[in-house]
Amino acid sequence: ILSNNGKVNQIDFAERLVHWINKGFPELGDLKGHGCGATIRGVALNPKFKTDPTAVANEKWEESGRNAASNGAVMRTSIVGVAYYKKLSDVITNTKKFCKITHADPRCIASCVAVTVAISSLLKDFKGDIK
Repeated sequence: ILSNNGKVNQIDFAERLVHWINKGFPELGDLKGHGCGATIRGVALNPKFKTDPTAVANEKWEESGRNAASNGAVMRTSIVGVAYYKKLSDVITNTKKFCKITHADPRCIASCVAVTVAISSLLKDFKGDIK
């Protein structure tokens, strides 16, 4: 979001995700990305992922019999509730776009939106220091 003027660029993120899976964060000593679930890995390693990530995510979901409701996208999208938190419509739009890059299941999308809206709402209502 920050690299793309507040908008989700699904192709840019797909490229970054594949790079992370393959290399991790070398500056932290990683040799590859750690903690990548089967759904994300299965989608991201598809040869078409870098050009049409949402289509690949949809294919993966269809192949599962529309039953793959893993929640790896929740971890990735939670930061969307922080960036531009004052405009809820942007939070929701950006969250859906980020989630759909790897998770097409509507239950995954709904859970991602629930988390980012909660984070955004907490930040809007925050009135003081955490003690």
